[in-house]
Amino acid sequence: MEENDLIKEVAAPLYENKGWIKFLGVFSIIIGIPTLIVLVGILSIWIGITLVKAANQYELAYENGDKMGMIAANAGIAKYFKIIAILTLIGIIIDVVMLILMFAGAFPMNMPH
Repeated sequence: MEENDLIKEVAAPLYENKGWIKFLGVFSIIIGIPTLIVLVGILSIWIGITLVKAANQYELAYENGDKMGMIAANAGIAKYFKIIAILTLIGIIIDVVMLILMFAGAFPMNMPH
């Protein structure tokens, strides 16, 4: 199998879904614009740009059998998942801290004098 054919075969599943990847990217950018005042908006725009770039790279990789495009696209998708994983962990940590503070504040008020 020729290298270009292999790249097309590997890129095909994400190439076929490039529209959804771009949709999610553009949607993240749009959601990020009104929230630019806080860090969340910047992250949302960054995530959106990362997804749109990855979708474009998959398109080039598939259509041209471009090995470097495929590597760049995979790196973009990997970056997306890493950002989402880090944000998820931060969210979990904040939730746990809030629960601890909530219970720590609630129990002393309910204790008899």
